[in-house]
Amino acid sequence: MPLHYSIKDYFNSYLFLSLEGLYHSNYIYLEPVEPDKDLLSYFKNLKNYEESQGKEFRYIQIGFISPDEMAINVDNETGKSYSEDYETNELKLLANSLEELIGEIKLKK
Repeated sequence: MPLHYSIKDYFNSYLFLSLEGLYHSNYIYLEPVEPDKDLLSYFKNLKNYEESQGKEFRYIQIGFISPDEMAINVDNETGKSYSEDYETNELKLLANSLEELIGEIKLKK
């Protein structure tokens, strides 16, 4: 499964960073990139979960947004970032790219 370049860049560029803070008026937390993280297993687990739910493995979860406790997903085809409501599976566009999303996070102090 080829990954969108922005997902590859994220997991190759943000080593040791914990990206969390405010995105507009919501708290956002992105998956930490750790040196010993088994990325292959991470993506396989996501793929298995999506397929077990009868979904296409197109949206890759990369974090969470609160207070609504929704997932942050990146569309593996377009690179756009979405919030996903777990109960309805409804997607709402957050940013046109992962880079744009990261650029708009106001980091916690």
